[in-house]
Amino acid sequence: MESLRIVNDDGYKTLRRLAENNPSCFINPVGHQLEQLMVEEAGTDEVWGPKLDLHDDLVSLSEETEAGPRRDAIHAKTIRKALVGLTPSAASNGYLWASFNCFAIPQYVPVRWSTSNNKGTKPSNFVLDHWIQYSGSDGRKWNAAARLWWMGELADRIALYSEHSPDELLATMAGNVNFYHQTIDRTYLAANPRLLAVLYDVFLDGNHHLNVTKAASDMLKSLNIRAGANALDMMDYDELRSIVEEAKPPKG
Repeated sequence: MESLRIVNDDGYKTLRRLAENNPSCFINPVGHQLEQLMVEEAGTDEVWGPKLDLHDDLVSLSEETEAGPRRDAIHAKTIRKALVGLTPSAASNGYLWASFNCFAIPQYVPVRWSTSNNKGTKPSNFVLDHWIQYSGSDGRKWNAAARLWWMGELADRIALYSEHSPDELLATMAGNVNFYHQTIDRTYLAANPRLLAVLYDVFLDGNHHLNVTKAASDMLKSLNIRAGANALDMMDYDELRSIVEEAKPPKG
């Protein structure tokens, strides 16, 4: 079984300094160069915490990275398999995701978020966003490995209430990121997997126009207003479906 070394506090701070001062060592990784640079920057090899056992060698992810985001649903399943048993609480650990991005899947991140798609973004900010930082919904959107893990977690949760399978939901999230990002930015949705299931069922029922950011945002703002007046978490599927259909903006 392969294992991953997790950085400790000093290691994490060192990665942040490297991201700010030498972002190219993340964007163009060469072998164990980053590990060596981290030790040199820290002035000590005491930059590691405990090891984490991985249940997949991640070879498949390494071989598929050239396909970029078109295979993100598959990448999400690969990471979920590698980290089987990881709890949502443990998945909130930024040190874990920084270590995973930097030392388990370093070749994935530059392909998924090519610098050509981040024109105007400082290289240091590009690296901090996708390799290092993790915080709330921003982490679940931009931190590369965390984003994939949480996408799979959410698909599994809402499949319990949805008309669609976890694989169908995961593929929809990965292929419609504007809609996905809108849904994870709102805490009232994150706490109500039944409502999320209804949203994705409506989306998959011929309403792909909701992948436009403004359309999704308008609908979810309307639902947020309804949430203030109605206990949406107490409603059954049919009641929620009716409310979502009413809040849905027209096509075109």
